[in-house]
Amino acid sequence: MESWAAKPSKMDYWIPATSLCETIDAVAKLTFPGNSERFCFLQLTKAATHKCNADFLWDLAQPFVDKKLDVCYIALVPDEDKRRKFRLSPVQITKKEVLDHIPLYVAHFKVSD
Repeated sequence: MESWAAKPSKMDYWIPATSLCETIDAVAKLTFPGNSERFCFLQLTKAATHKCNADFLWDLAQPFVDKKLDVCYIALVPDEDKRRKFRLSPVQITKKEVLDHIPLYVAHFKVSD
């Protein structure tokens, strides 16, 4: 992550070869409205409750935050109903660095048959 944070144009996404943790499935560099670039730590899940290891998330995100790059965490769920009912377990993240620097989002994606 440190080399990518140092040179953001190096790549657009990263998917670990093996599962690192139940918190992150991939990291993607996304462009938001207004050409705002953000490095998004993604977790794909079908579960209604989800675990987020704040220490692990911070370890991955910190190199980007240190370079003043925008980051976020997105839990991707398969439908709108799961998005509305989604909850983190434990219910709250208390790690100050995550709360101060990493917005947490829940989004849904359409699964093709």
